[in-house]
Amino acid sequence: MVNQTREPKAGEVWLCDLGNNYKVNSSIQRGTRPCIVLNVVESNDPDNIDDEHLIYLILPLTKIIKRPHLPVHYVIEDWQEQGLNKRSMILGEQPFSLKRDYLIKHLTSLDNNTLDCARRTLLNAVDITYEKRYGIQTEEIS
Repeated sequence: MVNQTREPKAGEVWLCDLGNNYKVNSSIQRGTRPCIVLNVVESNDPDNIDDEHLIYLILPLTKIIKRPHLPVHYVIEDWQEQGLNKRSMILGEQPFSLKRDYLIKHLTSLDNNTLDCARRTLLNAVDITYEKRYGIQTEEIS
């Protein structure tokens, strides 16, 4: 696995290895694909602050635009200005936590508005359960 020395930061798009857990008719993302780094979670143990103890919370991107109206999806319409080579959709319902070894290559950095929209898709994914169960409405992505 190719691994750059650059440290991933929130708002960056990295090529990530999501594994190959293949299941027929599964919508879970797999393989090597671009993903947005949402957050870097550091160990609470001050003695363990090296790369082995960092976890990167990421959201996968897809070029296949299905159900863009869902609050857990966000289509990056200005994909060229964002440094992407294809129109892409953020999949907020599919967060992954990865160690550094699975972030292969830095691709681009997104603007703050797009990063905020990515975070909103994740929040909407979490809130869907509450919306259905408790009648709480999720906010729309602006």
